[in-house]
Amino acid sequence: MMIQPSEFEPFRERYASLPVEGLTVMAVLAAGSSVLQYNPIYLDGLLGAAVVRLATAGRGLPDTLDAYDIPLPLACLWRSPEGYPLWAASCFYPDGEWEQDVVYLHKRAPSGRWSRSPSGKPRPLRMVTSMGRDMERRVPMPAVATWGIQARAIGNAAAVAELLEQVLYLGKRRNLGTARVMRWDVRPRYWDAADVLMMDGVLGRAVPAGAEHLLPGRIDEPAGVVGWTPPQWKAGLFGDGWRPGTEVGPG
Repeated sequence: MMIQPSEFEPFRERYASLPVEGLTVMAVLAAGSSVLQYNPIYLDGLLGAAVVRLATAGRGLPDTLDAYDIPLPLACLWRSPEGYPLWAASCFYPDGEWEQDVVYLHKRAPSGRWSRSPSGKPRPLRMVTSMGRDMERRVPMPAVATWGIQARAIGNAAAVAELLEQVLYLGKRRNLGTARVMRWDVRPRYWDAADVLMMDGVLGRAVPAGAEHLLPGRIDEPAGVVGWTPPQWKAGLFGDGWRPGTEVGPG
């Protein structure tokens, strides 16, 4: 059973009455941006986070093993037996010219300048920075250098754009300003469900086992464990399915 907080009811009532159409959702990034990410960025994941932020005035929701039924201004293509929705929205992918890159973040040990003994007197902090917890490290993170990323969706353009106004940065390490969004561009574009789920012969988003009938072709690879419904990072919602980029053969 999915949890339905009362804070979501105004959004649920509003979105249920909105017309939907095919959309291209573009994030135009600041010059020199690099999007740091280990996993794809999902449009429905961003929208779900925005709804939670608005509905709770920024407080968020308690962490639970169950899923919250978060309304979105998107078409729902399928629901699992548990009620989890498969929204008509792809992952984001680079638009135009882009380069795969690696960004190295340097983790330094704390200086210990303000460390004190139990008596309150300053004491030297003996740290070994060549090993253990205080070791200084260079942490590599995969990155995509691009001027913009886009996603496909079937939804309501005005409501999607309104929610995305809250999203100012994308990817990991947003505190470093690595991928600042200059503006969002949401435009009508004809897509059907297959166009959103599949791009150039591969999956454009994770697809759960049980919803493969929505694809225009056949997946020969065995299903693995994937996060496919918002929030995609929540391990309790993982299930059998196929990751973005999985090849789809002829039907």
